[in-house]
Amino acid sequence: MNIKDYFRKQTAIYLYQVVLYSLMAAFIFLVNFHFRIPGAIFYSLFVILFAALIGSIIKYVYYAGRFSSTKPYAMDEAAAARIQEGAMEIREYLLIKDPSSGFNLKLFSYSGLCELEISDTFPGWWNWLTPASFREWKTNSFLVKKRDGQAVGEITLNPKTYLINGQFGKNSISLEYLRDNRKAAVFECGSDRIEIHKEGNGHSFVINNRKIAQLSKGYMPMTLQQLFPINTPILSFNEKIKDKEQWLVVSLLICLWFNRDG
Repeated sequence: MNIKDYFRKQTAIYLYQVVLYSLMAAFIFLVNFHFRIPGAIFYSLFVILFAALIGSIIKYVYYAGRFSSTKPYAMDEAAAARIQEGAMEIREYLLIKDPSSGFNLKLFSYSGLCELEISDTFPGWWNWLTPASFREWKTNSFLVKKRDGQAVGEITLNPKTYLINGQFGKNSISLEYLRDNRKAAVFECGSDRIEIHKEGNGHSFVINNRKIAQLSKGYMPMTLQQLFPINTPILSFNEKIKDKEQWLVVSLLICLWFNRDG
């Protein structure tokens, strides 16, 4: 998937919502015409549906515009390299929550290609009908896939204890949640101490007092704004990190994003 595919999917979803809310409004007017719904109930339903319809129309127009203006192919390597200038050898990804019936977080490169995807192991249409609170008492399982669809790891999360287990090839991780305060959430992985520091514009990931990655939201170069929604979170990895440390950060992203999934 590239970023244009994402805009296409969003456009379709909001178009379906516009049609659905329009049909619901027509149905309510038809029922009211024949059976006379009590005024208070009728006007309440009308206001709710009207607000939902307007919101869907605005979103549809936005994503339809982004879809039509985005290049049919990902940004070429030269353009991506120009954006990376000054960033030294920091690896950066743009994070987008993909609309789906389950949890789905995509990590895009500057070129507009989805490099990694974190998604529910068993997604299904019934997740649309499942309240978010349902996930708070069962262990959730996620697959991590590369651009070609190949699975490179699996992560499980217990939302009650925030115990995270992951398997990435030969790298096996187990993150035990210790505590949270106003400044940081603290985890333990074997002999390593991992902290997620809360900052004004995002979070930083620290292992044994060494900062290895940062998740920030705010300023974006104009070239990136042509491809991605404004204020898309950017995950930056420091140069000298091990594969296991990178997978630790990827696993912790679920903790930061899981509760936004509802």
